[in-house]
Amino acid sequence: MEKPRKPADEDKRLEAVTLEEALSRVKAQESKYKTLLDETTDLVQSVDAQGRILYANKAMLTALGYAFEEALQMNVFDLIAPESREHCALVMGRVLKGEACDGLDVVFLTKSGSRVLARGRASCHFEDGQAAYTRGVFRDITVQTRTEKRLAAQFAATK
Repeated sequence: MEKPRKPADEDKRLEAVTLEEALSRVKAQESKYKTLLDETTDLVQSVDAQGRILYANKAMLTALGYAFEEALQMNVFDLIAPESREHCALVMGRVLKGEACDGLDVVFLTKSGSRVLARGRASCHFEDGQAAYTRGVFRDITVQTRTEKRLAAQFAATK
């Protein structure tokens, strides 16, 4: 015996409910990951292939002194100290070709002009074979670096 067909209107309604449920699930996942990124102390950012900032987490914004809306109007190279720009441009070129770069040292500039020393990792996400955006996760090593230099100087003075 043949199954009775559902009316087209019912199919559309079921499709709409399914899409609505899927959208709701995606939004919940997005919220969960945004919370996770905003709760970490690591500096997390994402930029497009031209260097425009697409995302910066709370730790990065706080460390550099920018509001989220300000950051979205900037290029990542606006946040990088002059002495790090050439190196970072070379690294970005490699990342955009698909190479993940670990142990990346960068000096960021805060809104007030101070320097934040950071070490981290950058990689790229591809869509349809094209570089869509990069992801960078960095740890602020400013205090650690200053402490190491101070201890090295104290040790050298005791010799």
